[in-house]
Order: sequence, then structure tokens, then C-alpha cells
Amino acid sequence: RSMDEYTFTHSLNVCMLNLAQATALGISGPLLHDITKEQNIFPAFVERELETSYIANARRNLVLLHELQRALNHLDAAGISAIVLKGAALAETVYRDNFALRPMGDIDILVPAGEAERSRQLLTELGYKYEAEARPGANIIFENEVALVKKSSEPYYLEMHWSLFNSPFYQQLPADWYWRSAVQTRTNSGATIDILSPEAQVLYYAGHMVLHHGGELHLLWFYDMVQVIREYGDDMDWQLILERARESYLILPLRQTLNILSSDWRAPIPEWVLSWLQEMTPSAEETVVFDALTASKRPVAQRFLWDIRTMPGWRQRMHYAWINLFPAPAYMYQRHGFSSPLYLPFFYAYRLYLGLRSGLAYLLRKP
Repeated sequence: RSMDEYTFTHSLNVCMLNLAQATALGISGPLLHDITKEQNIFPAFVERELETSYIANARRNLVLLHELQRALNHLDAAGISAIVLKGAALAETVYRDNFALRPMGDIDILVPAGEAERSRQLLTELGYKYEAEARPGANIIFENEVALVKKSSEPYYLEMHWSLFNSPFYQQLPADWYWRSAVQTRTNSGATIDILSPEAQVLYYAGHMVLHHGGELHLLWFYDMVQVIREYGDDMDWQLILERARESYLILPLRQTLNILSSDWRAPIPEWVLSWLQEMTPSAEETVVFDALTASKRPVAQRFLWDIRTMPGWRQRMHYAWINLFPAPAYMYQRHGFSSPLYLPFFYAYRLYLGLRSGLAYLLRKP
């Protein structure tokens, strides 16, 4: 009902070819069930699988959205505001008529960068735990998110972000606009949550899909963007999106994504936007970053050296190199699965050997 003919036909063909492969490509089983039920399109066993996925997703989403509200209330009570991102935000907006249609592997929220550590500690009071860090506090300094897990009959994951992108280059850019332009929406349960503005969503989803995931074929994410564009329609400020794309070094991810959405998904994007975007010239910095983050093969040494290169100062670079080459013992025990301290020096040496070997191979291969 909501997919265009091309999207539906492509999803149907892939799903008929291999249901497991379809799931891996990000085709939503609950969404396909809602569109195709009682139409006798699939064999009976496929319809049963889709119905099962729909019911299971409805149950899981209820629990995840409840967990989300508990987390937001707990942070708010401590004076910390948070923005709901990705699946949970979409389930409560563009999928509002039936939140069970949007699968959610986890909950994603954005907190102010200066409140990241306090927010993490507050969430542990709700039963969430996080894995050992390379060094205490390293994730808050050098990463853009931390994955928290609450273990029950099935684990529930909450990804707490304090920056929207995971590259040190983008983490240095100001995020004030994303916070200032955030809007409030009322959930199906009657609560009020903050989400990114429609314009910020388009930029964030394009950047996240291309820069973080290399533009991989994940049909659900493309469909999410189509739904956002259709939901807000004529109210979308495309001029603002283009201006922010230039300021945020996101011209190339936005161009790549919108071209696909227009040609393959028939998304209602104005022609002048696509033309203007094609004529916009990205800065030299953006071009270098884009090529590095979207390379088809990114060995560990390349990612390590690139992150160091894009950090603002030598002190931060040396700190980053130290904690990655010589992590804390607790991290080494958990990472490599040994318990005796007698093995610790050997694993440090082995880790250093792997890093030097990978780095040398990368430098020799680099044009």
C-alpha cells in the first residue's frame, strides 16, 4: 500500500528467491506481511514466516519503546535532555499507524557531548551494562557512541550517542543546529519525545548510511528515508538541507543517497534539488574524508592511521595511539578470553605485532 511498484516488485523478487537473504538485505518482514497479507502472493510457508516476524516484532517493539521511555524519564529527572534517533523515532512518527512495521534491533538516543559520561552512569542505574573499555573513559573521548545492554530473557540494547557520526573529523564539527532544530512529537502512548527535524533526519540518515556503512544495500534504511520525505512533503525545507550539507561536509553522501532515492525509489525530491546538488562542489577536506570512509576495503591499520590523522592535536593523537596499542588489562582479558596474568605480556606483544604488520602492509600498498 505504501511502497511504489518498483520497490515492491524488487522486494518481492528477492524475498521469493531467498527469505533469509531478503532479511539480510534489510527487507522488513513485518512490512511485507502488512502489504501482502490475504493477497495469496507468497507460498503458505512464507506467509507464516512473515506473520511470525510481524507478531514477534510487535512484541519486541512494545518492550523496547517502554525501555526507551524509562531511559528518557530517568535522564530527564537528572536534567539531561535526549533526542531519539533512527528506528524508535521512525516507529513513533512515519510508522505511527502501526509501529510494529519498523524492526528495531536496539534503541538509539543522542545526549549532549558534555553529559555523555554522566548519562552513561545514569543508564547503568536502570540495569544497563557496557563492555570493558581499552582504557577507562576512552570511549567518551574518542568514540561517538557506547553500546549498553540489559540482559533479561532476551538482551535489550541501547546505543547512547553524543555525536551523530563516528569519524573524528565529523566529531569536531559543531552539532548546535541538530539540537536547536529538534522537534517534539507525541508517541502512541501519549508521552512527548524529542526527535531530529525532518531536514536533520535527511542529512543524518544519508551520512550514517554512506559514511558509517559504506552505502551498503540495506533496503529498510532507504525505505525509511523515502517515508520521511513523503511524510513531510511540501513542508521540507530543501534549501536549508543543501546549505547544511555544505556546512557539515555532507554534500557527497547526500548526493549519492538522494540520487538513488529519486531514480530507484521514485521519492518525491524536487528536480531543482538534484540539479543544484549535482553542481555543488565539495571541499577538498570532504572529498578526502569521503574517499577514506567509503573505501571498499578498510584494514584496521588504515582506520587507525586515518583516525589519528584527523584528530586536532598531537597530544590527543599520542593518547589515542597509547590506549589502542596498550589497552588496560581488564580489556585484554575480556577481548582475548584468558584469565591468568602470566599470559598478559605475550598478548600485548602479539597485539603490537598484528598492528605493525597491518600498518606496514597498508603503507607499502598505499599509492
